Amino acid sequence: MTTLMAEAYCDSTFVDPPPAFTASTSVVAEDGELPNYSRNAAADERILVSEPVARNPGSTLPSTSAVEYIFNSERLELDMGPKRFPVKVPSYGAGGVIEGRIRVKDFKAATKLTVKFDGTCNVNLMERGMAVYSLTKALVSKTEVLWTRPTENGTVQSEESNEFTFSFPIPTYIKDSNIPMPHSYATLHPGLNANVTYNLTVDLFRKGLRRHERIKTMILYLPRSTPPEAPLRPVSSYTAPPDSIEWETTQVPPRIIPVSGKEKRTSQQSVQPPAELVNLVLPLPKVYASAAPIPFHLTFAPDSSLLPHIFTNLSVHLIKTTIIRAGGFISIREGIIGTGELWRVEDEVTPPSSPTESEPSPCRKIYRGVLKSAREGGESSWNIPDYMEIRYSIRIRIRCPGHEEKTNTIPEYFLDHRIDMCTHNRIPDATDVQDPVIGLIAVAGSAGTPVVPASSLRPPTLR
Repeated sequence: MTTLMAEAYCDSTFVDPPPAFTASTSVVAEDGELPNYSRNAAADERILVSEPVARNPGSTLPSTSAVEYIFNSERLELDMGPKRFPVKVPSYGAGGVIEGRIRVKDFKAATKLTVKFDGTCNVNLMERGMAVYSLTKALVSKTEVLWTRPTENGTVQSEESNEFTFSFPIPTYIKDSNIPMPHSYATLHPGLNANVTYNLTVDLFRKGLRRHERIKTMILYLPRSTPPEAPLRPVSSYTAPPDSIEWETTQVPPRIIPVSGKEKRTSQQSVQPPAELVNLVLPLPKVYASAAPIPFHLTFAPDSSLLPHIFTNLSVHLIKTTIIRAGGFISIREGIIGTGELWRVEDEVTPPSSPTESEPSPCRKIYRGVLKSAREGGESSWNIPDYMEIRYSIRIRIRCPGHEEKTNTIPEYFLDHRIDMCTHNRIPDATDVQDPVIGLIAVAGSAGTPVVPASSLRPPTLR
């Protein structure tokens, strides 16, 4: 019955009946596997790059154009230029200049026009969804007066221009300090939240009890950072890693983790990790780029009792730590953003000490590996004292087997070694050093797998 009614309706209204759908052909290969996809173009493929077209000044398109940053109010229009990146708000990199054009649609009762660029770090202590304690740190504040009323009779000359331009170079350091400006950031911890925000505000002052006309937009500051140049190794050494840079050696100390609180004292006194010399070797300077391989070496004595258990009891992680401070309270969140992998094992030997010795003697066992973060351009170390800090470390843990069953303790070798991260490696004569780093937009919280404990809130301490 339904089919007949549909056919009659189609005939009476001269509308073609809907097409008949058949089973679509599958794109699965003959072997049942899906084709391989890659972010890079193949030899027979081409990459199409398009540029947004700026709006014609005489066009009647709405102000919410998809190719320009244009913000409107009843009497003001703020034009921040064309969109160069797929970001909803204007974004700038290191050394960038915030510039734009302001058009005043109506000067009636207006007395002054200003534009302000400011940046703040805000920390809030929350309780039941309410902010019970707040801290604000001014990072930058610049104001420019674009126009003031030339006469006092309330009239404006008709030949006066209603368009004004402004320009604010973004400073490198926080106001009244030598601390580098942090990038735009926001994070939420249990009981605490914090953010680093930059804003541009256009303010049209009006006489009497009339409200100000304001346009306020967020500015994303996403600076590129690079490591300093690596110092060259002055003299090559037989036992030094075979590279042209300096390396730093740090000992991995032993420690004991009590499994049961009842036997904490007796366990620590009776059981100690075996006396081993374990070293972590890292290249200098210890500033590494996001998503770039970080080479590391772990060295052991040739007769170390840990060697048979290295591949099962060793863990190497890249840790990101977000710290929020609010008065005497502090919240710490850690996350794993990278896991190390061993790729080579070799014996380092010393040359024969005398002509009578025919073979060199083993010196140490070297495990070479690599470690890197996952997000390109998404990591950067920075610190605002007494407010927020983003820090990184390489965490080494080597568990000693065979003790926890008898003593309820876990003897291990543990090291949390501080390093610094930056967004990119240094490239000579790079042309995009002032472009914003889009990878920093996704940064929020620890951006990694939580580790023990994910967050801790400590009471105020006396200073």
